[in-house]
Order: sequence, then structure tokens, then C-alpha cells
Amino acid sequence: MMPIMPGKALIQHEWEKHGTCSGMSVQDYFGAIEKLYNGLEVPPEFKKPATSAQASPVAIEQEFVAANNAPKGAFRVSCPQDEFSAVEVCLSKDLQYQACPNTVRECRAQRVEIRPVP
Repeated sequence: MMPIMPGKALIQHEWEKHGTCSGMSVQDYFGAIEKLYNGLEVPPEFKKPATSAQASPVAIEQEFVAANNAPKGAFRVSCPQDEFSAVEVCLSKDLQYQACPNTVRECRAQRVEIRPVP
């Protein structure tokens, strides 16, 4: 899981917070996470940007929704200090895309900075 979740503490947290409620074994739960991760379509402009860019969080979320044939609201942008940090994916207990609940933080910036990947 280290290439997917960079840190043992995060892996443990995900199991305790989400995996234990799934009804799956540890192996099945993380196997499903790995399958979802490998099947996730990242829009080309976000795979390895060569230059800095700006975009609205809503536009980024819509790109991920379209690329993954997911329902509206299934992705949320994280943007500390108005900088694009991550895209969170919201899934149901049976690991299907679903609209994120109100408890998942929403990026309130009008535009976020997308930095290049060296």
C-alpha cells in the first residue's frame, strides 16, 4: 500500500476508520483499494504537468467526474493556501462512486495554483 498511501499511520487510519466498517477482510479491503486506485482515470492535464497553471476547483472536479464516469460531486479538491494539493474520491460502502457528503471539506478558493511535477 505504500505507493498508494505514503505512510504506515495513514494505512492504519484508513483501515480503522473505513475498512473495519466495510465487512471485508484486511486483504480484501486493501485489494479493493488497490484495484480502485489502478482503475482511476486521471485527466491528462493533471498527470504530470510541465508548467504552472491555474484552474477553478469546480472545473478540476468536473474533469475527474467526466474521466471516471462518476456522479456529480464524487471528487473534491483539497487546496491549502489556495494551492492544488489533492483530489479526494468519495465512495459508498460497496466502493462505488458517490457524491461527497457535506462532511468532506470543500475548497473555497476561486482558483487554485497547479504546480509542475519535476
